[in-house]
Amino acid sequence: MKILLLCDEYPPSVHGGIGSITKILAKEYVRMGHQVIICGFYPYFRQGADFEIQDGVNVYRAFYGSKIRLKVSKHWFLGKIINIKRPFKKYTQFLKQIIDKNQIDIIEIPDYNEAFVFSGSKFLSFPDFGIPRVVKLHGSSTCLSHINKSYSYNLKIFEKEKALLSSANHIVGVSEYIRKLSFELFQLENNNSVIYNGVTINREQQYEPDNNINVIYAGKITEKKGVHSLLKAWNSVISEYPLAKLFLYGTSTPKTLKSSLALIEEKYKYSVKFMGFTNNEYLSSVYRKATCAIFPSYAESFGMTPLESMKEACPTIFTRRTSGSEIITDFYDGILIDPDNIGEISDAILFMLKNRKEATQMGIKGAEKIRKYFTSGRIAEQQINLFNKLISNV
Repeated sequence: MKILLLCDEYPPSVHGGIGSITKILAKEYVRMGHQVIICGFYPYFRQGADFEIQDGVNVYRAFYGSKIRLKVSKHWFLGKIINIKRPFKKYTQFLKQIIDKNQIDIIEIPDYNEAFVFSGSKFLSFPDFGIPRVVKLHGSSTCLSHINKSYSYNLKIFEKEKALLSSANHIVGVSEYIRKLSFELFQLENNNSVIYNGVTINREQQYEPDNNINVIYAGKITEKKGVHSLLKAWNSVISEYPLAKLFLYGTSTPKTLKSSLALIEEKYKYSVKFMGFTNNEYLSSVYRKATCAIFPSYAESFGMTPLESMKEACPTIFTRRTSGSEIITDFYDGILIDPDNIGEISDAILFMLKNRKEATQMGIKGAEKIRKYFTSGRIAEQQINLFNKLISNV
């Protein structure tokens, strides 16, 4: 099978969950004997090679815009004159060439497209490529605006996203939560299913925490990921465990970093370390030695970071909102918390610190769940079965 996956944040470019899961599945498809091509439409600030081959996957990146041009393009009036519609059309023409030259069988497009955001009032849409089209629900801008009020609703983006979703031969949600929410918000009738994200398991987990008390967070350093709530709760944790450390891995703006630091009491600032962006391979080694990991997010269509933590048997705390309960069974293979409940967050961390035997058992059960339901190989097989079904129905 010849598969084209669209991804605007394919690693090693700075990426989030969409980039991570796309790379994981692309590698699995190649391992299974399929040909995979990745194409993406990248804003200027996402760095990367125009073309490279990774693990047998051909990766193409088309870059567009500049700081000023993207700002103007988003403007409700000026964007009618200066916008990104022309480079987007050039990109879709390139996609057509890739499809024809390589005789692509099927294309998958994510519901979230940064180009829809940067195009402002201009309408962008993907043309009919003459092959089955799958749209994967990772969490569109419209869905994110519903989940978290820090994302603003935009009618123009809604129209672009609805057109994309309505054009799909099949829609796949990465969680039941995001599938149901998307169909409600966009009033869709397309064929649909749920296929969870998965993680790569290279070996048996070896959870070997050291003698330090280290709590780990990984993800963007933003309020919508629950970082502010976590830092407020940390003041209570550190008052009971003055030797504990909180390590936060992820990108941040100077403004957000400053506002985050302000939430920590001056006498406790020594205990919080902002580590910046790092790769999943290094984070795996961090999880294996940590006391616990916590991800108190407000907006998760399906969390990759808790899967990465759980696969290493690290005791994991995750949000009870959105898809949280689809990943963790509360106080069985992890703990679920409300990101708005500061006391609940601090209590969950303190439980992990005070009850090491129970926490370790949660970690072991979490790793068992990942191996049973969320391995990349299992997920890739489900995706390929769906692709085969769609291709055979053409």
